[in-house]
Amino acid sequence: MVSSTNRLFCLLCACFLVSSLSYAAESGDDERGNSGPFKRDSKPVKDDSDEELPPLKAPEKKAEPASKPEAKPEAKPAFCTQCLGTGFLPSAPKAYVHLPNEPLIAANAIPWKHCSKCGASRDAKELLETEANRLSKSTDQYKNWEQRLGMKFLPVDTHHATIYSQLPLPQAKAVGDALEQLTAHLQTVTKVTLLTGARPDSQEIFLLSDNGNFTKFIDVMTAGRPAEEIALAKKCTSITNAKVAVMFFNPTPNEDKAVFALAKMMILEAFGTARAPDWLVEGFSSYCENAVTKKNLCYSIQYEFNQVKFGQNWNADVAKLARDGQLRKWDEIFVLSMIGLKAREYITCYSMVGFLMKLDGAKFARMVVNIRDGMDSQKAMEKAYGRSVGELQGLWAAWCQTLK
Repeated sequence: MVSSTNRLFCLLCACFLVSSLSYAAESGDDERGNSGPFKRDSKPVKDDSDEELPPLKAPEKKAEPASKPEAKPEAKPAFCTQCLGTGFLPSAPKAYVHLPNEPLIAANAIPWKHCSKCGASRDAKELLETEANRLSKSTDQYKNWEQRLGMKFLPVDTHHATIYSQLPLPQAKAVGDALEQLTAHLQTVTKVTLLTGARPDSQEIFLLSDNGNFTKFIDVMTAGRPAEEIALAKKCTSITNAKVAVMFFNPTPNEDKAVFALAKMMILEAFGTARAPDWLVEGFSSYCENAVTKKNLCYSIQYEFNQVKFGQNWNADVAKLARDGQLRKWDEIFVLSMIGLKAREYITCYSMVGFLMKLDGAKFARMVVNIRDGMDSQKAMEKAYGRSVGELQGLWAAWCQTLK
């Protein structure tokens, strides 16, 4: 289902592992998914502003031929190496899930601190002013959504996303708690804010009460889209792109769908306008879901409906595939297309990201920067981790067999 403009239409599929599947979707014309059913310019309010792994071995130095010219020093990166160019560092803030009718306290909403290297001269008051300004507009933002969609919502604010809920507040709060757990985990593991760049005024998650409101949401937001895309979206139970996610209550927990969706939003946000490779986006989203919920109930598809059956425990499935030598090779995964993937490909992506994060989350973030800035996956990985892909793949194969 590819149009003449090479439209990207991804389906985020939420699979509850019994006898049936529920489905969800992501869409967009560019790599970030910033158009499609939920175009960025259709937003109602615009912005103003452990198993231990073997230690690394130093590479052996080889004598160079006398005639070889002196190597030029490697160019210094164009961004701060401490914060990877975001300007911020983790500050370990207290979990922030603001419910309606609670006082809005800007200081509680600050998600990070200025980088101590490139932002040493910045005043912490700027962060407070940013949040105060954002919160002052938040009511207008959700009221505009209500007017546009003809629905009522209860807004729930978190550090990195706004939740608009039609569900009972305890359910919405549970989703907010899960999102806060995810972003705290990522900042702890990576030691940077690169992968948690989402903000509540640009990343929004809608928790709808039923399929009727979900269908209505699609009708409003997909006006003018091809009929086949709209029909496909209506088969789903959750749709997301880089800025907006919408889901309705069904047997698949909203926590799983929301965490998977926010993870996808954040990895796309980290890539900016650059194209994020499919293996990395899918693997990262699955890794994040498992890190928070200890389950894997979600996966993505592109262009066409693709029902995939998984076991109830992806870690156990990874271990079995590893012991049987059935996991896909990394050079195959690096170039895969999301169309028509099998369970083995999804599970391989998940295990690759899990391994790389376990090995060194800070280096994983540097790998993301390398890929974003134009390196292919293999070169980006080798530069970040200081090991060959062959060595990393061997360690990964052994690590996978230990999963339970």
